[in-house]
Amino acid sequence: MRTVRFGILGATGFAAKRPLPGLLRARSCSVRAIHGPPEHGDLLEQLAGWHKIPRVYTTVAGLLADCDLDAVYVATPAYLHAEHVLLAAKAGKHVLVEKPMALNLTDGRRMIAACRRAGVKLQVGYMRRFHPCHAKIKELIGRGRLGKIVEARVQTHLWYPPAPEAWRQNPALGGGGAMMDMGSHCLELLEFLLGPIRWVQGFMANVVFDYPVEDLAIATVGFASGAMGIIDASFAIPHRENVLEIYGTQATLSARRTAGPFADPELWLSDDRGARAVPVRSHKDQYQAEFEHFARAVIEDRTPEVDGRAGLRNLEQLLAIYRSARNGRRVTLEPKDQTTARASSGRTRSNTAGARPCLPVATRWTLCAGSPATKWSR
Repeated sequence: MRTVRFGILGATGFAAKRPLPGLLRARSCSVRAIHGPPEHGDLLEQLAGWHKIPRVYTTVAGLLADCDLDAVYVATPAYLHAEHVLLAAKAGKHVLVEKPMALNLTDGRRMIAACRRAGVKLQVGYMRRFHPCHAKIKELIGRGRLGKIVEARVQTHLWYPPAPEAWRQNPALGGGGAMMDMGSHCLELLEFLLGPIRWVQGFMANVVFDYPVEDLAIATVGFASGAMGIIDASFAIPHRENVLEIYGTQATLSARRTAGPFADPELWLSDDRGARAVPVRSHKDQYQAEFEHFARAVIEDRTPEVDGRAGLRNLEQLLAIYRSARNGRRVTLEPKDQTTARASSGRTRSNTAGARPCLPVATRWTLCAGSPATKWSR
């Protein structure tokens, strides 16, 4: 196999805005089918026409039964992730699922086990580690350019007013608010850059909006190295630059506009000689890089960097932050190796040779209108 043929579950939401364009540009990737609810049929046809995508489906079962697909990008609402990953694995498809991978640890473990049994790859959609500026930060930290890391700060803000069918504003459908949706990215990025997180403490509030999830979340985290980090995520800040700062004993790095819909990211280094821009040679879109990494894992039969175990670890951290916010106490986490050992998926058997390329799906899933969000029923 030289090209991984993708289908997208939930192509008419956020996936159409940024992930789909990245996937269309990605090397060794081809988008062969997209899926969405029947009421989005016209939009699906438009997307397919614009991007020359051969097939459109309005049922999950229809897309998963497509023998022309090797992999599925699951971009449906978070409460459906576990269900759709289990169905995709049963159909013999490799899976890249959006974050959070699930709303609870039990479902996360079931997803990992199902993909292991089916011999398919599972990657979770944490794309920020693939941003060229973040890769450069990782390189500079690894070279010791910053000295001993003391502290990190990362933020992700946006303006997200109440909307009747916004599943991210419903805790039963999204699992939480700003921390679950955007703080999860911050957590994954900090652990990628600075190593294992050993404890977390969370603080949450509704400062502007009165929906049942938080519009502001702040978390402090402690790393195994002794460094500390601060994460802040908000649905109530319209004017932002989404800053990432890493403070070391020899230098400080500051990245701006590397998260969110920005096309002009900056990376600066400050040390005894003053502040100056850090050249970053690559300008590759982080979604494009994410999909290319996943495709290489499928083609070369190796484990993705952000596999199911990493996604489960992130979910464990998120749930601990919410628990801390409720009880007002710091939560100590299990060491990373113990967490991943319990969810270890090992090396998966490659399914690229077509061992189970097109299993029949007994249950057809259709979309029906519902309130407050679109509901899925048999």
